[in-house]
Amino acid sequence: MKDFFKFMASTNGRIARIAAGALFVIVGLFVGNAGIVQVLLVILGIVLVLVGAFDVCLFAPLAKLPFKGADLCNALGK
Repeated sequence: MKDFFKFMASTNGRIARIAAGALFVIVGLFVGNAGIVQVLLVILGIVLVLVGAFDVCLFAPLAKLPFKGADLCNALGK
């Protein structure tokens, strides 16, 4: 589990979250007339982009780790 958080705190993890978020937004916009699915995909995509851009990890507090990326790196010894 620590490896997952190390990756999320890294630059590559931030890029992956932003890229995945952008992909969700694009798919959500072009999924057609799916209604709630379309809205949920776009919202999830926006959240992922913002989380990556602001360098935070939403799941880190569940593992009793810091929320902010820089603090997470320090806690994991990066």
